[in-house]
Amino acid sequence: MFAFRNQPLKALYLLYFAVTGLLIRLPYWTIASAIPACRPKRTWSMRRSFEVRLLNAMINRLFCVIGFPPEVDPVKDSKAASTTGFVWVDEIPEEFIKGEVAAMAKKNSVLPARIYGYWFGKRASDGSHGQRASPGELVYYHIHGGGFIAGSCSPQSTSAKIPLGVLDQCAGKVDRAFGIDYRLASAAPFPPSNPFPAALMDALSGYYYLVKTLGFSPRNMILGGDSAGSHIAVVLVRYLETAKISSLSGPRALLLVSPAMDWGCTHDDNSPSSSMELNSKTDFWTLIVRRGYAARCICGSLDADEVLFNSWLAPASLKISNPAGLFHGFPRTCIMAGGAEQIVDSIRTFRDRIIKDIGESNVTYLEYPDATHDFLAQTWHEPERSEALMEIKGFLTDIFVEGRDRSN
Repeated sequence: MFAFRNQPLKALYLLYFAVTGLLIRLPYWTIASAIPACRPKRTWSMRRSFEVRLLNAMINRLFCVIGFPPEVDPVKDSKAASTTGFVWVDEIPEEFIKGEVAAMAKKNSVLPARIYGYWFGKRASDGSHGQRASPGELVYYHIHGGGFIAGSCSPQSTSAKIPLGVLDQCAGKVDRAFGIDYRLASAAPFPPSNPFPAALMDALSGYYYLVKTLGFSPRNMILGGDSAGSHIAVVLVRYLETAKISSLSGPRALLLVSPAMDWGCTHDDNSPSSSMELNSKTDFWTLIVRRGYAARCICGSLDADEVLFNSWLAPASLKISNPAGLFHGFPRTCIMAGGAEQIVDSIRTFRDRIIKDIGESNVTYLEYPDATHDFLAQTWHEPERSEALMEIKGFLTDIFVEGRDRSN
């Protein structure tokens, strides 16, 4: 892993990757994707087959060579804030960090920090962004994916396609979205940085900014995330529910796309029936989870087995001794998954646990058989993406327009 990160091996590998990609892989993928019998799934289109093969190759390149460099330059984006929607977000007051999260933060030497985020959608009359909430205004707060080690919610990012899609589909109901760029984690062979709960602290800072600085009511808040961002969203809601921070209650709705919440791979038993094996050719998660790099980044100085038994680090782990009650007090929740993704087994475990805690009537679970991981962030992933956005519109209409709050 990252074996070719230093020169001259890095240059030689990148040359090899480019030449073999151009002369061998791209022609092979094109021909294989054109033949239904050679596609990862016969029901897939030629484009989807090609895109998934390309994603696998690009992730392999990241793990072999360069690691995960920052996708954005906050200083540069801040200078073009009128275009990018960039804002700085002050750190959450340190006294807001309590209980088990405070204990993990102390062991990992993590403190709240100033971060940044991006606004999407409707602007003020003068064209500025980040204006205070108007009476009754809804806002969608999105937390990007990337395995805790990569990603951004900048307008150019893949994850940004989700808030943009929600705003487009829900125009007139939800007119603004905000995405936070939390601190990304790293581990050896790179300098260790930002283990858990750094991302949770930053998500809490973003929530505090929306509620306290801009005046959005938690009752008008839709919290969402994709992949690892869904994990962060879930532990943020749990933290708000358990820490009982005065005047900072949880959101009204929770939207989770391909939630990744089993970083210890407890569902991966190497059996042919496990989704990690069954969907190994239709997804791109093998290197992300099986190499253990993301898990080491999350744990930091915590014991390595924390990623197996700690419900903050892995809410869907099969090794949590008593998961009952983890999601007590959660709002109406919509979970979206792809039947072709490798972590769908763990997503179903999370679904079952949250249903036990808040009731089936409060959970909307949508699984698209031919969809791969994080399909809502891929504009080429049709028709599932459009169908999912329509379902999101219905889910939010049911809550905010029809006013159907269901008791647990």
